[in-house]
Amino acid sequence: SATDITGPIILQTYRAIANYEKHSPSEMAMATGDVVDVVEKNESGWWFCQMKTKRGWVPASFLEPLDSPDEPEDPEPNYAGEPYVTIKAYTAVEEDEVSLAQGEAIEVIHKLLDGWWVVRKEDVTGYFPSMFLQKSGQDLTQAQRQIKSRGAPPRRSSIRNAHSIHQRARQRFSQDTYRRNQRAAPCSRRQPALTWPCGLPAEEEPRPQSTKPQPAVPPRPSADLILNRCIESTKRKLASTL
Repeated sequence: SATDITGPIILQTYRAIANYEKHSPSEMAMATGDVVDVVEKNESGWWFCQMKTKRGWVPASFLEPLDSPDEPEDPEPNYAGEPYVTIKAYTAVEEDEVSLAQGEAIEVIHKLLDGWWVVRKEDVTGYFPSMFLQKSGQDLTQAQRQIKSRGAPPRRSSIRNAHSIHQRARQRFSQDTYRRNQRAAPCSRRQPALTWPCGLPAEEEPRPQSTKPQPAVPPRPSADLILNRCIESTKRKLASTL
């Protein structure tokens, strides 16, 4: 019927910055300069793309937008942090990464679309594969199944012979910038359960808001005063009740 007709789906177009050889049947190989349409941007850093008659998963780090080196859909950092748990250990390879064992509780402060998130463990920040993380309290089965079928995508800094059509490099914060900004951000850390927002101690109750003074209630007039000032009908009613 006419109500079931929808508009065309507009896919985003990206360009491959380097050759990529697929490592499983579900992936898609690319050559430098190939233009692909992105069907799905998975937060793991693996994007499902199509190119002519081919389809498959490719690492987001091998792709760049056509009009800018920066990913327009990358969210802003969240210095309050989201609680996550590591479901697989990872040993840092580069200086700006962080090593974590399986089962560690951390906070995610920046979810980047290439699948390498900035996490915080106490006072240490660094990149960590989002595929090895699971939101606290959620079932681990699906995430662990995804790890078995496909590993973490490579980082762009590890890609050899990368060739971009843009004159400047993609903008990224350094770990020093993350640490400096999180110290400056209000309420940047999750507080213990028994504290008020922004670190106000629980035993110190918030000050009540100031209220306007209420007008004083005048005293009730005496019976003699009422008898002297009221009309005759009121006097008779009052006298009958005394």
